[in-house]
Amino acid sequence: MSLFVKKFGGSSLATPAQIDSVAKHLHQFWERGDSVVCVVSAMGNSTDDLANLAYQLNDKPPPRELDMLLTVGERISMALLSISLAKLSVPAISLTGSQSGVLTDDVHGNASILEIKGDRIKQGLNDKKVVIVAGYQGMCLANKEITTLGRGGSDVSAIALAVHLKADECSIYKDVEGVFTADPSLCDEARIVDELTWREMYILAENGNGVVHPRAVKLAAHHKLPIHVKSSFAPNNRGTFIHERDTMEQKQITGMADKHELCLFECRTINPSGYAAKMTRWLREHDAVFSLFDQSMADGKTYVWQVFPQKLLRDFRVYTASLDFEVEFIRAVENLAIITVVGMGLNRDADLVENMFSKINVPVYATALNDDSCKFIIDDANATKVAAGLHSII
Repeated sequence: MSLFVKKFGGSSLATPAQIDSVAKHLHQFWERGDSVVCVVSAMGNSTDDLANLAYQLNDKPPPRELDMLLTVGERISMALLSISLAKLSVPAISLTGSQSGVLTDDVHGNASILEIKGDRIKQGLNDKKVVIVAGYQGMCLANKEITTLGRGGSDVSAIALAVHLKADECSIYKDVEGVFTADPSLCDEARIVDELTWREMYILAENGNGVVHPRAVKLAAHHKLPIHVKSSFAPNNRGTFIHERDTMEQKQITGMADKHELCLFECRTINPSGYAAKMTRWLREHDAVFSLFDQSMADGKTYVWQVFPQKLLRDFRVYTASLDFEVEFIRAVENLAIITVVGMGLNRDADLVENMFSKINVPVYATALNDDSCKFIIDDANATKVAAGLHSII
């Protein structure tokens, strides 16, 4: 018999009927004798709803208390799913992140997993139970405080548990059929990709494809763990398989990703290494899962430009002004988007590069080309037009 780790997102658990549907799916595997660990997110938009309540009371809620609040959502999902399984006479046990032995560092709101004990999970499996684990959360090893892993952290929970338990398969169930060649909301011609390498999926995820969290993909790649992305509403469909594969004959362009509501921040500094270290730490603490960084030298100073979520701009300007070394603000440009083309050998094919640039008939703030991706920084208002043009050559 096999051990399966299955992760269901919030949109797959948004209503009692959907929870019952997930329970019936898990029942099929349990009934044939397989071991099942199910990682769950909070129902629907409940994490956002809880966060909104906190920010109505305090525009800067204490990070510890925010983590205590937000972890409630997954606890509701896990308990309800266990209750639904009981109706099907399936023995199940629900466990929080801390009960599961998911041990993290002390960064509230964006913690990293340091270790997994998993004793209670293994005991539940030995007792022939379906084990339901609250994703997105853990406990700090040093101070025993509850922590969260950042938005999308349930994917990280699922991959980490699958690695620890040496699962035969890790499936991530979403409200989409799989990974698409482009964002279907931007590009009508987008289509499902049957399979991707971990590297391709990581670049797509890092640059805005929200199907699998980039940290989860990176963890899976490190441990050579295949990921199967499937639809929770059509679980028998093929979906997208992410694994190691022969890329000798693959197309040069695999797909595209897009990121929106960004700003470009430019400054000068005489201490670029110190600035980069402090900036990276600050952005991580503020859950900025996407950022770009580049620099150049002139007149004895380093010119630095960054692209990150524009919602952080005001606080970031205050922070940089408070640093104990010189940082001179130059400009900030808001309402930007980045369209990223992902493939292989992109910077070695002049004809392909020329073809890509010919599809962009709007102003471009900057580009970044390397072997496996090409980024275009543009006004957000032009994103749909640019995506459609670039997708025509995939």
